[in-house]
Amino acid sequence: METTKIWSQMTLELKTRLSSAALKTWFSEASFGRVWKENGEKKFEIFCKNNFCREQLEKRYGPLITATLEKIIGENIKTVFQVRPDGQTKKWSGPIFDSSFDAGQAVKPSGLNPTQTFVNFVVGSSNKLAFAAAQAVSETPGSSYNPLFLYGGTGVGKTHLLSAIGNKLKEKNSLIITYAACESFTNQFIDSLVKKTTKSFRDKYRKVDVLLIDDVQFLSGREGFQEEFFHTFNELHGAKKQVVLTSDKHPQEIGRLEERLVSRFLGGLTCDIAQPELELKTAILLSKAKKQGLEITEDVAVIIAKGCQNTRELEGALIKIASSAKFLGNGFDLESIHKTLGLQGDKTKKVGPKQIISAVCRYYQLKTSQIFTPDKKRVVSLPRQIIMYLMRKELGLSYVLIGDLLHKKDHTTIIHGVKKIKKQIETSPSFKEDVLHIKDLI
Repeated sequence: METTKIWSQMTLELKTRLSSAALKTWFSEASFGRVWKENGEKKFEIFCKNNFCREQLEKRYGPLITATLEKIIGENIKTVFQVRPDGQTKKWSGPIFDSSFDAGQAVKPSGLNPTQTFVNFVVGSSNKLAFAAAQAVSETPGSSYNPLFLYGGTGVGKTHLLSAIGNKLKEKNSLIITYAACESFTNQFIDSLVKKTTKSFRDKYRKVDVLLIDDVQFLSGREGFQEEFFHTFNELHGAKKQVVLTSDKHPQEIGRLEERLVSRFLGGLTCDIAQPELELKTAILLSKAKKQGLEITEDVAVIIAKGCQNTRELEGALIKIASSAKFLGNGFDLESIHKTLGLQGDKTKKVGPKQIISAVCRYYQLKTSQIFTPDKKRVVSLPRQIIMYLMRKELGLSYVLIGDLLHKKDHTTIIHGVKKIKKQIETSPSFKEDVLHIKDLI
């Protein structure tokens, strides 16, 4: 495979696995050097701007880079990190990641990651609304939900759904689709001002049928860019062209964002994608493991999932497990996984009422004894009701038994508490996040 193709594929892989901040900090000045064989082993040389960057890149991302390259070329390789000699030009296509990089340069026609589709998106309670909305947009762009605004934390699947929409719409050859990270949008706008090519820039983003913008929170505090994006949005929306945006925050929570933009973003459908629950994390892990040919049982997958907060952490764990199996001969049994990931033994303990009570009390900084008092103040009653809900949902205990455990004689109190928490989870994204964090503590 040509080095330029390896370059493009590696860039896309890293872009889907790492945050923009990590890419910009550690990869912006790194580049490919030589590729050669020594004693039958293929070696890839990666140049870094100084010794500190070399050490950090090798320590933090060496295994990921190696695994990514091996996946692309289909053979074992060794990556060699070097400080770029003074005055030496970059041998290959440029930096591994450039903050102004437009994925559209690597994958035609729209910069979408072709591996991220609706088919391989694992659906659970935390993302089913966003998934359904994304599918609807891909079927009738410009008329279902416009704009569609997806928001949530790192690694919850926002970019995957954005790419899935684009990949589905690409099947309709007549549509013009443009995808860009918001940071790329702003960098290209600056470049167009410097080169006096603003017309070309505006044509690229305004003469389209579908505009997909990732990480729109990067507009925060950037008045000039907000002005440009506002007019781009208005022109597209007025022409009934589809706009899909992602962010790590709700539009109203993005600081220093003009009210007129907030209003536009809220004009369609806003979907929260919460951190995946344990069942979804387990399903995602098993799906990705199967795709990579890793024979991981469901019991082991549950243990791994408990130690990960999101999809990126799951992917990182799988890379570590695969590398450990390949280079150290470790297996996929529970003992080997514990050794590879450094999991603590107590994560394998069976969950019971005591663990739930302990997790809730830790989260809300309460003494366990407070839960069993008749105190009706919200600071105590809300955690108590969460305990009722989790005992019912996670353990399947009867209302009567939950009442006995919490020293409540009237089991209708338990029924009321469970219903109240269930309703609050359905109506409050922030409260739902609280409950998910508590579940991770169990």
